[in-house]
Amino acid sequence: GTAEEVAAATAVGVTYLSIMSICLPILYILHVTRSAVQGMGNTVLPMVSGIAEFVMRTGGVLILPALMGENGAGKSTLLNIIIGDLEYETGTFAKGTGKKIGFLRQDSGLALGGTIISEMRSVFEPVLKAEKRISELEHKMAVLEHGTQEYHDLLAEYEHEKNFYEANDGYNVSVKINTILTGMGFSSFDPETPVDRLSGGERTRLALAKLLLEGPDLLMLDEPTNHLDFRTLTWLEDYLMSYKGAILTVSHDRYFLDKIVNIVCEVEN
Repeated sequence: GTAEEVAAATAVGVTYLSIMSICLPILYILHVTRSAVQGMGNTVLPMVSGIAEFVMRTGGVLILPALMGENGAGKSTLLNIIIGDLEYETGTFAKGTGKKIGFLRQDSGLALGGTIISEMRSVFEPVLKAEKRISELEHKMAVLEHGTQEYHDLLAEYEHEKNFYEANDGYNVSVKINTILTGMGFSSFDPETPVDRLSGGERTRLALAKLLLEGPDLLMLDEPTNHLDFRTLTWLEDYLMSYKGAILTVSHDRYFLDKIVNIVCEVEN
């Protein structure tokens, strides 16, 4: 659709399911349907139906389409089918082998017992565990004779842990965390602030920050621009434009979609 058509649709309350996709198969959907029972008469209504073919790819030329539909058309239902929270009734649904899907939910999904920094560091738990083990091994080897069997055993483990650490960019973990936290508006927060002291909007922003750090092959966002000020929104738009995976988002924000989307597909009847 043209920019004028998108603007007109937004004005009457249409939400968009936008897709950033770029060339190896991540997701394939063909004629997937799901119905809902509504009212005292148990009338079965189609919530998702008539999707002829929907393919998301990664690796190649960047294509940015958006799927448009009225509120209640089944966009959120489709997201829940993709993530596996809802079953579909007919059709074909397939996810690329080894592909990781991340979903930003409105209820955030954060652990209330954690802190801002613990939530972010949890993304790198295996890498940070290796970092801790490397430090322990260095201290142990420092007091051993180099020619002993114990020293050689520890050295072999040390090299294994260090190779893993370096292969997973362990030296840049803190830089990555600080970059995302700053971009998402948490630079003025104490990193040890408990999650349960954050407002609902702040928790959603933190959940999005954590999801961006995880970097899934398919990043699914449900109204990601809610609770963002202009500066944070601008940073997020720029970040998503250079995202290396595919992005699927539901949003009422036409200006946000104008920035990251270049194709609009309408679903009707």
